[in-house]
Amino acid sequence: MRKKILITGATGYIGEHLTRLLISNGFHVNALVRNPSALTESEQLSVFPYQFGHSPNVSAFNAVYAVVHLAANTETEINENQEILAARQLLEAAKHNGVKCFIYLSSQSATVDAQTVYGLNKWKIEQAILNAQGLIIRPGLVYGGAESKGLFATLCRVARKSPVLPGFRPALRVQPIHIQELCAAILTILSRSRYDTNVFNIASNERIDISYFIQQIAWSYYRRHLFVIPIPVFLLTIFSRLLSTISIRGFDPERINGLLNLKKMSTIESLNDLELVPCRVSQGLGFNKVKYRDLVNEGHALLSYVSDRKAANHRCLRLYVRAIESLNDGKVLDINYIYLAYPCLLRLVDPHLPIINLGENIQAELKTRIEIVISILEVDPSQQELFRLERPKNLFSTMFSLSLDIAREIVLVPAMIINFLKSIVNR
Repeated sequence: MRKKILITGATGYIGEHLTRLLISNGFHVNALVRNPSALTESEQLSVFPYQFGHSPNVSAFNAVYAVVHLAANTETEINENQEILAARQLLEAAKHNGVKCFIYLSSQSATVDAQTVYGLNKWKIEQAILNAQGLIIRPGLVYGGAESKGLFATLCRVARKSPVLPGFRPALRVQPIHIQELCAAILTILSRSRYDTNVFNIASNERIDISYFIQQIAWSYYRRHLFVIPIPVFLLTIFSRLLSTISIRGFDPERINGLLNLKKMSTIESLNDLELVPCRVSQGLGFNKVKYRDLVNEGHALLSYVSDRKAANHRCLRLYVRAIESLNDGKVLDINYIYLAYPCLLRLVDPHLPIINLGENIQAELKTRIEIVISILEVDPSQQELFRLERPKNLFSTMFSLSLDIAREIVLVPAMIINFLKSIVNR
């Protein structure tokens, strides 16, 4: 018999992914949602209407093994206390129907001294859940998947529309977790019968600059290069205070305050317990990209670096994609997007004479791909002039060409010196 899992907010950003994952793993899902018509019932999915401020449908709890409470206040007209009341109503219904496990998706902002109403409410709900022997999951900044839901949707809009990006100093740092990894962690928790802890902190233990995070979104999803303009954090603080006194559609001062007051969350213990290793942001965003498009962009950058932009024709790109798909299972090279956006920077990491060391594995893979590109150019009739030795037309053109080559290398001298000094220190 399938285990029944009740999910509130099943049509939300996280709920949508979790519902699909549980169904694919043989669970039956009872979905409590604001708009039941958004879901189609099936053999493994039952749908029930649910609104904050109203008692949940008791029949939705029949034979339920666990409740995963994801629904959150996303409407300003909902009283803040209603979210706390809703959690208590769900707890009461779960207890009355013999539900064995109650999981609440909280927030990294949930602390007793939270500086925002959002964070304080999350903490109050946590206390009610813990008093009832329930489980708490505190995720970091959840990203990936659909670009139209959650905080991730807001960041995607910034990455898609903003001409530049503010780089706050000191940096505002976040701890990301991919939505698929978060849902996998919830699945692992649901599959257990005993728990060593009631609180799980699920996110990368390393914090990254949110400006860098948005840059990665811009490149991975929209192939945009956002330039960062340094801005002191105190200006953001002033802006947040102004927003709290006036109403501007699309701007939520609570979110800004939450980001300004976000503290580092220790996640190592929970990650080890769940045997979860969060991927790098560049890899996580790659879960949703079209593989062929990414390999084409990668091939374009390498072809441009080895020869010039004229060499990156359709035939060469197609040959490159086929070569990588057959030899490397179509995996995209795991290097910073900036090298692909500006191919001339590949000179810094060229494995034949590297100035910046990317690591042994990546360096070896990059060398292989550059050699593949050279082979493609050699067999392409339209690129034969690249390998033909020609007598220089005159002394002036020869000297000019040599000067350009020398100038390119001179620019790299400071980086070479820094890299050399680092290698000495490391020894």
